[in-house]
Amino acid sequence: MKKDKQLTLHFKLSEFTCNCGRDECDAPEPSTKLVAMLELTRSAIGKPIYINSGSRCDYWNEHEGGSDNSKHKKGLAVDIRCTNATDKLILYNQLWKSGFRRFGISKYFIHADIADGACMWGY
Repeated sequence: MKKDKQLTLHFKLSEFTCNCGRDECDAPEPSTKLVAMLELTRSAIGKPIYINSGSRCDYWNEHEGGSDNSKHKKGLAVDIRCTNATDKLILYNQLWKSGFRRFGISKYFIHADIADGACMWGY
């Protein structure tokens, strides 16, 4: 990987990089809007946000069981590690206040993306 670029006060490019590890990976960089909204969230909650999955190439998206229309493949989505109910509620509420409107809730993470529309689903 190229030198790790600082995107905001709290986030580096490497946190959003596809996890496939392949030299031929063509996953996009994260959307600047997505990163800005995550920075708002991180600043408001006052503790680190750990990204399990950011941008993905087609290969890694398929490996992870993502949909063909996954917003990860466009740099518009993140899966944020979060494993207890209290932290999920705090994180969800702040993501909403920061402008996110699309969420997937798992036992281990919250998916948030900036595609059009509003919805919520479970894994």
